[in-house]
Amino acid sequence: MKQSSKLTIRDLVTIGIFTVLIIMFGLIVSMVSRIATGGLSILISGGLSAFFSAPIYLLLSFRVGKRGVAFLNALLRSLMYVIMGVPHVLLIFIPAAILAELIMTPPATAYKSLGKTSLSWAVFSTFNALHGPLLFVMLGAKYMMEKAPHSPSTERLALMLNYYYNPWMIALIGGLAFVGGLVGCLMGWKLLHKHFVRAGLVKL
Repeated sequence: MKQSSKLTIRDLVTIGIFTVLIIMFGLIVSMVSRIATGGLSILISGGLSAFFSAPIYLLLSFRVGKRGVAFLNALLRSLMYVIMGVPHVLLIFIPAAILAELIMTPPATAYKSLGKTSLSWAVFSTFNALHGPLLFVMLGAKYMMEKAPHSPSTERLALMLNYYYNPWMIALIGGLAFVGGLVGCLMGWKLLHKHFVRAGLVKL
């Protein structure tokens, strides 16, 4: 029996659950990174989150395997910031979600492709890591600080302003997220084959 190419209620629930897991895992990685590295976390937390969350996303992508997974995952992740009172992230996340989904074309084969799934995840992870710097540049630091749900310390704010307006630092943040996403997917691919394919939870 041929599998439907349209998302079902079960698929939507699966996307929702896995996206919540990705959000929670990313927050934990970011908090640990901040505690362990202090101000350096501004540069590396995006890359670390992309790396450690990649296996979860890879499992989601291969398990559902239909058009809309990348877009809905990105959209749901943006809603977290909207709920926190920062709707401006939609300026970054909506284009990123569309681009991530377009990479997964054609969906019938792309959602079974390690290469395209990894690229889609890496691209979105790059936008995710850069949403702070991009919003600071687009809307201004003063405006963003007024809208921030939690104001950073004076020391951390100084570092953010130093990094976010430095092209080399922005390139470093984005580059680490992109590479972290790719390498994380390679690690996830091995875990997928070792555990989930053998258990029959994922069919490739």
